[in-house]
Amino acid sequence: MLPATIAGITTTEMSKLLDLKQLEKQISKLSDDWFISGDNHLSASYEFDTYQEALGFIVCIAKVAEALDHHPVVTWGNKKIDIRVSSHDAGGLTKKDFELARRATKCLDL
Repeated sequence: MLPATIAGITTTEMSKLLDLKQLEKQISKLSDDWFISGDNHLSASYEFDTYQEALGFIVCIAKVAEALDHHPVVTWGNKKIDIRVSSHDAGGLTKKDFELARRATKCLDL
């Protein structure tokens, strides 16, 4: 049986802890909204014009999280959404975190 893949990369490869050079490469591929916080999480904040837009964004992120089987911490305050993601089992950031961030960013276009 072949290993499962995400974006053409095996799930085993997606779950490996990234070193500093790999982190820099991955963060450069994301929008400027994303940053690596001091506690080793990938984070972003978004503000929306309406409550309904914020809710739609959260629903989209939930679908992304389920598809990747990787669930971020999402904090919702009226029209502001904060997202934090890390691979706790790996002890830091992996390609899976960056894939979730990339897909979550696409939710802004819906």
